[in-house]
Amino acid sequence: LGSGSGVAAIVYLGKKGVGYSEATGLYMIQYMVHKVSVALFSGLLFVLNWKVMSCNYREYGVYLGLAYLLTAIISIALIIFAVSAKSHKLILAIVRHFNTNVCTALTKLEQSCDIMEKSTSKLLKDVPSLISMVLKNMAKLCFWYCVPFLILFGSNEISLLDSLSITSLSVMTAVVIPTPAGIGAVELIMTNLFAVLVGVHKAGAITVLYRVATFIFPFVV
Repeated sequence: LGSGSGVAAIVYLGKKGVGYSEATGLYMIQYMVHKVSVALFSGLLFVLNWKVMSCNYREYGVYLGLAYLLTAIISIALIIFAVSAKSHKLILAIVRHFNTNVCTALTKLEQSCDIMEKSTSKLLKDVPSLISMVLKNMAKLCFWYCVPFLILFGSNEISLLDSLSITSLSVMTAVVIPTPAGIGAVELIMTNLFAVLVGVHKAGAITVLYRVATFIFPFVV
């Protein structure tokens, strides 16, 4: 959400005929699924590459635990915001408290909350679609997280498994540092983590090229 992709997605869906309130609920779930996918991927890769990860990055376990806790809180908060009638009543009550002369706007807001609640609840009950979304997100993350391996391809300094597990740990633990879209936090942590295996200069190059691949290149496309 920090990089504005949520707003862009809602506007895009709106132009395609999906109501903005429904689109908001749908993107909330997509964002939640993405966060959960990142968390699952990080935990899975930490276990699969246990020897390297436990030997070099054991001290990051506390941050990883905090990151999982924050991910759970964010996910629960998004679901409550999207599907809870009580949360919508609270929002409406706050609006009424500050301005009682917005009857038309309140009616529209109430209708929007109702539409978002129904559409989001329907999606959350569609378990096969949720599982499919998680798997597709994890497949996407594989392409992102293999970038460091491709940068050092042929040097034999890191394996593909190292690239996936270290990058996923970087992205996951960066959640603990509250910056928009993780910008700055991911770079700091990723450079420190890769420096353990390849030295700080190559780690810095990996971080810069990773951002080019995941931020600048998609923007150009």
